[in-house]
Formats: sequence, C-alpha cells, structure tokens
Amino acid sequence: MLLVPLIGCTLLALSGCSAPDPDPSGSSGNPAGEPSASSDPVPTESLGSIAEVTSRYPDCQALGAVLGSAIDGLIPDEASTFESDMVACSWLSTNEGAGDLETVSVAIDPNQGAEDVATPDVLTMIGAEQIPDAVIESHGGIAYLMPGTGDLRISVTTVDIPGLSVAITHGVLGSDPSLVGPTAVEAIKQILALS
Repeated sequence: MLLVPLIGCTLLALSGCSAPDPDPSGSSGNPAGEPSASSDPVPTESLGSIAEVTSRYPDCQALGAVLGSAIDGLIPDEASTFESDMVACSWLSTNEGAGDLETVSVAIDPNQGAEDVATPDVLTMIGAEQIPDAVIESHGGIAYLMPGTGDLRISVTTVDIPGLSVAITHGVLGSDPSLVGPTAVEAIKQILALS
C-alpha cells in the first residue's frame, strides 16, 4: 500500500505580533481608556483543544463524515492515529496500480497559542497562499494553502488558531485535488465548530 506522508509546514517562532495597548492618555483622539475601533486585540488564549474536537468526533470515521464525497471510494489507512494529543486520519485509494492514486488526510495538532499562529510574512517565506476567512481571522487565526505540483499533486490546506492547527491534505495522481482552499477551510471550520 502506498502511504503518502502528511505534509507539515514548520512555522517560525515570531515575537511582537500582538496589538499595542490603547493609549491611556487619550492622545490619539479617543477618550482615555477607550480603545479605537482599529485596535481590537487579537485573541491570545487557546481557543480549542484536541479533547474538544474528539468529543464531537470520537474516531476517524466520524471525522471523515465531515469530508463528505471527498473520501468516497477510499479506504481508511491502517496507519491512522487517533490519540488524546494528536489526530492523523487518512484515507487511500484501493487501485494503486491502475493510475488513479489518491489520498486524503486530516491532521490535528496542538500549538502553544497565538505565537504559533502563522503570519502573512511567514506564509510568504514558505510559499503558501493565504485564504481570507473572516470567521477564522475573528478568532485570531489564519487559513492558508500549500498547493501541490508534479504528477502526484498533494495540496495542504491549514487553519491555525490559538491552541490548534488543523490541516487537510488531498493528493491525486495526474489531476488537481478538489478538497483544497476554501472548500477545505469550510470543513475545518466545522471540525473546530467555528462560526
């Protein structure tokens, strides 16, 4: 059985990304102690945990239901992991020798909070494409895509929020995968119960 490893992006540890405190003197034109409309703080506390996700989706089969038709015709990968500190569920095509290789996976990993959420500058450095999403951004998170190239086009769509990183990987031999970009982001928002 061909196993396609999950692709992870190593993000750089950055500092100084939090919004500045409002000017207590009111010199910006706002009354003292009242932050301006543009200085809404980015959430820094952890917004989710693997335990919360697994309470809604207790195994890979339940998690796969979120992916819908994207895993139709695929079989669960025996190497999938569903633990209290890491979730890595994969589905693979059965006809490996017929030229229709395909793999789909969902990986859920904890992070250390806001400092582990990627920034646009980091995405530029790693060659990722940011996916605008107001819901994710309102939770202090970011969504992005690492598009696949070559014969086996493995694309990775990731959502980082303080506390968790969720990645959906979809690879198809000889054609572009469908569970990528905004489509994958919608599935991840359902997994994280973000609205």
